[in-house]
Amino acid sequence: MKNRVFYFDMDGTLTRHRQQIEPGMIKKLRNLMKYGIISIITGSKLTDIQYQLNLDELKDKLTERELNKLVLMPCNGTKIYQWSLGINDWVMTDGVTMKKNSHIDLQKLYRTIIKCQQMLLDKENYMGDFEIQPDFIDYRGSLVNWAPIGRSSSLSQRQLFINLDSRVGLRDYAINLLQSMLLSDKIMSTQLDITKGGQTSMDIYPKGWDKTFGLWHFKDKDHWFIGDACEAGQNDHQIYLAVKHKYDRLQSFKTTGPDKTYEIIDSILKTLKE
Repeated sequence: MKNRVFYFDMDGTLTRHRQQIEPGMIKKLRNLMKYGIISIITGSKLTDIQYQLNLDELKDKLTERELNKLVLMPCNGTKIYQWSLGINDWVMTDGVTMKKNSHIDLQKLYRTIIKCQQMLLDKENYMGDFEIQPDFIDYRGSLVNWAPIGRSSSLSQRQLFINLDSRVGLRDYAINLLQSMLLSDKIMSTQLDITKGGQTSMDIYPKGWDKTFGLWHFKDKDHWFIGDACEAGQNDHQIYLAVKHKYDRLQSFKTTGPDKTYEIIDSILKTLKE
């Protein structure tokens, strides 16, 4: 079957968190392009994809055929960017926003997140000793990202947060806190999903706008998925299960990082060649 789409998460799958893709991974993806489309589906913004894939250099390395087979899906696939020869770049061909396509009161959501943020800062043994950056709320059009330490935090502060989160479940506590504070608003308490995004943040979006949204862009094609955050409450969980349950053979994979992803791609190539 040639009508395949291979969906890849970015952070922790194709790249190390917040890092650029390695040349060896590009080579693996080019080999996989012989069998279908490569779709990068992530909760991150387009600018993050551009940096992590190093698109300015990558588009000079790929053939026209390969460029047409590389699809970018930021914000859980609620936006899709495809290659345009005339513009010599990827252009958005479809997308939704919370402002236009949902009934979510964004100002009320922001204010509630800020209240939760203050409670985390005040809570003993949680975030009192962290160097907090002010950019802890990021509206991405179709989702709101809440990173309690701030998106511009240093790598050392991020690692301290990751260590604390693994010990005490800080993000689980933050999610439960936000959900409880939204209970008084019927729309937001019933129409919002909150999942862990990356290693230090939470993604907040209308129900149904998880990564399974990206499957509908290629609904008539054969789907494969590779991601690292596949457990319940993580942002690859829904798409991992959707692809896993759709096919008789294994086409949905959980990775532990780029090194494991190399092995998974090799196993897929072996299966397809057979």
